[in-house]
Amino acid sequence: MVDIYVNDIEKALKSESYFSALALSLALPDICGEAEYPKEGTGKRYIEWYDKYVSPEMNCEQDEIAPYLSGEVVYNLRNTFLHTGSAIIKSTKIKNERNQVDQFLLILGDDKGLLGQSISMYVYTSIAELRQLAVNVTWLCKTICEQALSYYKQNKDKFSITISAVHKKHLEKMNRESDGSEFQYEKHLIDAINKKLERTGSNDRIVGFIADSIHENISTSYDESKQNLSEQGNIIFNNNGICIIKSEQICTKNKQTEPDKREEQISSFFDQNFKEEKYKQKKEDIIRAIKDSKTKQQVNLALMKIFPSEETGVIYKRIKPLIKDLPGDAQSIGKQEGKKTPPDTKK
Repeated sequence: MVDIYVNDIEKALKSESYFSALALSLALPDICGEAEYPKEGTGKRYIEWYDKYVSPEMNCEQDEIAPYLSGEVVYNLRNTFLHTGSAIIKSTKIKNERNQVDQFLLILGDDKGLLGQSISMYVYTSIAELRQLAVNVTWLCKTICEQALSYYKQNKDKFSITISAVHKKHLEKMNRESDGSEFQYEKHLIDAINKKLERTGSNDRIVGFIADSIHENISTSYDESKQNLSEQGNIIFNNNGICIIKSEQICTKNKQTEPDKREEQISSFFDQNFKEEKYKQKKEDIIRAIKDSKTKQQVNLALMKIFPSEETGVIYKRIKPLIKDLPGDAQSIGKQEGKKTPPDTKK
């Protein structure tokens, strides 16, 4: 993605859109810094990456007295320009005294000639001193772009840039190819919803929409149509009209042909550890209690609905190896296991 950003910056510079180019250029050390130092804070990684990869290419420190474009200065410019729209340097936030500039100036234009890079001045008198820094925007943008692009090409494995974007021309093409019977973008919406359902563990999947224009061909009133359609399936109504969503269960065939591995594991464990007839009679109930529970507490409560407290304690102790990876407070459950029903003192 960095190469795409650099391409946009170059186009902006060619069209003399200097501030657009500067804004995106000042974001590149953010992007590369996050890749190089993912565990560092924003400011630290920005400055360290810039000082390591960009500053050496500028040869700004030769004077040793005048201010120069350090990572700290550029990060300060990044903050003021991107956050407030002001292209200034706040000297009070610069730690290096040498770079605490009194005057900062951006030079707009190409990077040729005397004013094509940066001009740095330090004036000292007996009563005052002045630090001035003037920077050519084109030169600054190009230098950052060159180093960011070089770094990106050598370290692509460190980047995880995600952008969901589609060109307007592509959507227009999809609409032109549509015969009017369906919205061509529907497939993308269905895929997005189904991926979300899959992440949540649901077996439901969306198989289609019916556009909101459906009510135009219905003779009854709109409100009556909604009531009638509501009885036919899972429907969402919005401000734009009617949207019918039909869901279905997936993997049904696989479930029939491939038994649940967890259930097989529990069943095998049961057969090895529960020989008593009273437990065999409740085998399916015990297996279901273990299989459907997400925590140790849920297992314990599910068993208590099947057996008395003392029997639950016996079963729970036997199945500990089977549920050891489930979350839960084993200590508090252990107390429940050993808890006996008090004798009836009433006479």
